[in-house]
Amino acid sequence: MMPATTLVRLTTLGPEVEALRGGAEGHFRVVRLRAASPEAATFYRFLGFADTTEPDATHSIPVTPTR
Repeated sequence: MMPATTLVRLTTLGPEVEALRGGAEGHFRVVRLRAASPEAATFYRFLGFADTTEPDATHSIPVTPTR
Protein backbone atom coordinates (compact mmCIF):
# COMPACT_ATOMS: atom_id res chain seq x y z
CA MET A 1 0.00 0.00 0.00
CA MET A 2 1.31 3.45 -0.93
CA PRO A 3 1.77 6.08 1.75
CA ALA A 4 -0.74 8.96 1.65
CA THR A 5 1.99 11.43 0.66
CA THR A 6 2.80 9.31 -2.39
CA LEU A 7 -0.85 9.24 -3.41
CA VAL A 8 -1.01 13.02 -3.08
CA ARG A 9 2.03 13.35 -5.35
CA LEU A 10 0.51 11.01 -7.92
CA THR A 11 -2.70 13.03 -7.93
CA THR A 12 -0.93 16.39 -8.06
CA LEU A 13 1.95 15.69 -10.45
CA GLY A 14 0.41 13.01 -12.67
CA PRO A 15 -1.52 15.53 -14.80
CA GLU A 16 1.61 17.66 -15.23
CA VAL A 17 3.62 14.68 -16.48
CA GLU A 18 0.74 13.75 -18.80
CA ALA A 19 0.78 17.33 -20.15
CA LEU A 20 4.51 16.95 -20.81
CA ARG A 21 3.82 13.76 -22.76
CA GLY A 22 1.02 15.46 -24.69
CA GLY A 23 3.27 18.39 -25.56
CA ALA A 24 5.92 16.01 -26.88
CA GLU A 25 3.45 14.28 -29.23
CA GLY A 26 4.10 15.34 -32.79
CA HIS A 27 7.57 16.65 -31.94
CA PHE A 28 9.49 13.72 -30.47
CA ARG A 29 9.50 9.94 -30.67
CA VAL A 30 10.39 9.31 -27.03
CA VAL A 31 10.16 11.22 -23.75
CA ARG A 32 13.17 10.47 -21.55
CA LEU A 33 13.69 11.56 -17.97
CA ARG A 34 15.85 10.90 -14.95
CA ALA A 35 14.31 9.91 -11.62
CA ALA A 36 16.10 11.46 -8.67
CA SER A 37 14.95 8.89 -6.11
CA PRO A 38 13.43 5.41 -5.82
CA GLU A 39 10.08 7.06 -5.07
CA ALA A 40 10.30 9.09 -8.27
CA ALA A 41 11.15 5.92 -10.21
CA THR A 42 8.04 4.23 -8.82
CA PHE A 43 5.97 7.29 -9.73
CA TYR A 44 7.18 7.29 -13.36
CA ARG A 45 6.58 3.54 -13.70
CA PHE A 46 3.06 4.07 -12.37
CA LEU A 47 2.50 6.63 -15.17
CA GLY A 48 3.64 4.14 -17.82
CA PHE A 49 7.31 5.02 -18.23
CA ALA A 50 9.68 2.07 -18.63
CA ASP A 51 13.10 1.69 -17.06
CA THR A 52 15.90 2.36 -19.53
CA THR A 53 19.63 1.77 -19.57
CA GLU A 54 20.31 4.91 -21.59
CA PRO A 55 23.24 6.88 -20.14
CA ASP A 56 21.34 10.14 -19.52
CA ALA A 57 17.91 8.81 -18.48
CA THR A 58 16.36 6.34 -16.07
CA HIS A 59 12.93 6.10 -17.72
CA SER A 60 11.36 6.60 -21.14
CA ILE A 61 8.02 6.33 -22.91
CA PRO A 62 7.29 6.40 -26.65
CA VAL A 63 5.08 9.16 -28.05
CA THR A 64 3.56 9.66 -31.49
CA PRO A 65 6.04 11.53 -33.73
CA THR A 66 5.25 13.86 -36.59
CA ARG A 67 4.80 11.94 -39.81
